[in-house]
Amino acid sequence: MEGEIEISGLGNASADAITEDGTTGVYTTDISSNTAGSYILTVVAESVTLSQNPEITFLAGNADEIAIQSGNNQTGTVTQPLGNPFTVRVTDQFGNPVEGQNVSFEITDTPPAAVGQSLSEESVTTNSAGEASSTLTLGTTPGTYEVTASAGGAGQVIFTATAELGSVSNLSILLQPSESVAGSGITPAPQVEVTDAGGNPVEGVEISVAEQGGYIFDSGTLTVTSNGSGIAEFDDLVIETAGNGYALTFSVNTSGVDDVTSNPFDITAAEADPGNTTAVVPDGAAGEPTTIAITVQDSFDNPVSGAADDLTVTVSGENSASPSVNETGTAGEYSAIYTPQNAGTDDISIELQGTPILGSPFTSDVTVSDISASVSTVTASPSELVVGNAPTVIV
Repeated sequence: MEGEIEISGLGNASADAITEDGTTGVYTTDISSNTAGSYILTVVAESVTLSQNPEITFLAGNADEIAIQSGNNQTGTVTQPLGNPFTVRVTDQFGNPVEGQNVSFEITDTPPAAVGQSLSEESVTTNSAGEASSTLTLGTTPGTYEVTASAGGAGQVIFTATAELGSVSNLSILLQPSESVAGSGITPAPQVEVTDAGGNPVEGVEISVAEQGGYIFDSGTLTVTSNGSGIAEFDDLVIETAGNGYALTFSVNTSGVDDVTSNPFDITAAEADPGNTTAVVPDGAAGEPTTIAITVQDSFDNPVSGAADDLTVTVSGENSASPSVNETGTAGEYSAIYTPQNAGTDDISIELQGTPILGSPFTSDVTVSDISASVSTVTASPSELVVGNAPTVIV
């Protein structure tokens, strides 16, 4: 009755021809499948459905092949995890997923000098879908990273990921400004650097500068773009007002990045300018000291100290003198004193480093001074005489 027996519920399995085992009423067939899974069989013999329903389970064979399932060729940011894990699928020779197979993940290639790269898992057991995953955190250096996944005799596969520079994370000063001269560029030219979270230089970032105390630069470029080394140099900043304790604040228009401020520095007066140096020359009185007041400034109106040796004062006319010049103790203020002996007009020539200052030469009208009891004389001649005669009194 072999032809009267039917077997159903085979799914992807197949059954060989049914044969009778002698005359015992026992019939046999072999069922085979290349697809892992479970099957519940139903047997009908001469239109009678038998009450027993045997279940057959086909298990996956040994791991034969490992393949990339997902996550390859991703691009991410240095020092950050990739957006998706590297996932492999392990199968047997018929393509059935193999559960419980150990898969090893290893970082096998990085850009030069990269550090900090890591994997979330280095050894993973495949799940029921034959899959195993691990997530790569990229290192500090941009470039190509490779991860090899291997599953014993099933072989290995290589994942590739590309790390790119991140956004600006840090701003720092490479070269600090120091004492500079009014009207000239701040020296040395300040340099600042922008880097990402991995310490890599970031190109193309606009960096702005301001004076911390609110001074408005007299000239200079206030926004500079970082170069390929992540550096921006401010080489034309000019402050014309001499003073102490200036400082530069640098900033980028990126949230989360702190401004940085330079060390304090001073601006000193520029070279003394004869055309911006003035004097007050008063009229004098014979026998009395005449004090000449001189104010020395640079071309930006800053008082200039230490210029006494560069100043010469020459008196000519009714009197002649070459008085020395001395600082008064106030920055930029000097004095020269001479005592005229003769009434009349004196010409006062004042030069700074051989060049006449503004308004030179000056004049000083010398008048007769008030009567001095100690200097004036009175005599009578003769001092003794006979009455009836008259002496002469000379004043």
